[in-house]
Amino acid sequence: MGLMLHRMMIFTILSAATSRTKAFTRIASSQPRIMATAMKLASTKSDAPLDSSGGVERLWNLKGLRDETERQHNRTFKKISRVNEKLQKFLVDQPSEESKESVDALSLDEELKALRLRLESLDDLKTQLQSIRSSTSPEFSAVLPTILSLNLADSPPSRPPPAPKKPKAVAPAPRKPYHVYRSIDDIEIRVGREAEDNDQLSTDPSLRDDNDWWLHVSGLAGSHVVIRYTEDDLFSRHRGTVIDAAILAIKSSKAKSAGGKVPVTLTRCRNISKPRGAKPGLVHVDGDFRTINVDVKAEQGRLQRLTKVVD
Repeated sequence: MGLMLHRMMIFTILSAATSRTKAFTRIASSQPRIMATAMKLASTKSDAPLDSSGGVERLWNLKGLRDETERQHNRTFKKISRVNEKLQKFLVDQPSEESKESVDALSLDEELKALRLRLESLDDLKTQLQSIRSSTSPEFSAVLPTILSLNLADSPPSRPPPAPKKPKAVAPAPRKPYHVYRSIDDIEIRVGREAEDNDQLSTDPSLRDDNDWWLHVSGLAGSHVVIRYTEDDLFSRHRGTVIDAAILAIKSSKAKSAGGKVPVTLTRCRNISKPRGAKPGLVHVDGDFRTINVDVKAEQGRLQRLTKVVD
């Protein structure tokens, strides 16, 4: 029994020794790979100066950096001029020490000093950059802290996108001297707006054809009305259009409040002329015409349909 226990202890000790030997062998065999990886990482290190974060190294665009330094130099110079003008204004006003202006003048003086220091640093940097040929050179590494402290970049800041253009206002359509309606037969009816418009509607060839039909309330002031129809069969074929135009003529005249029948003159536009020196709206009918008597009360339904102005 004692002999067996002694053999088991010897076996355990030998097994542990064997395990340690294998572990040391694995570590030794992995050392070349670890060293190779370390050497590979070291080989990726660049000689370029670090960026402001101290992290991944970068190459600087020297031309862009010189341009941006020049831009910042000019900008700082202009700021100094503006701040100096404000400060001079405060000094001329001679504010009391307790006043708010005095505090503002003090802050302006501090701002002016800071701007002058920045301008001096930019001026020195401009001179140094002229002789530097590479951003990997020791000379560039020497001025890099100044570049970073001045918050300079090697390109100008990106401009914000332009604001969307305001849509051009649509010019209002030219004023027409008449209102436009559509008759029950879908024929256009034009009604003059004012006295001067009536003259234009009745006599301007660009607004009516000689063979179009013309209407006006007989004996009373009112709008001139033109039916845009040139055929001779208007009254026999489109009587509804004639009554529509007549009721519009009455509605736009001093007879609009009449309750009975109102006479309306109907003729061709070629029969209308403007007497020399006549007041606006007054025309002369020279030629064949007919008179239509319209019962205003009976035709009120037409007005409800015609009330909608087309143009």
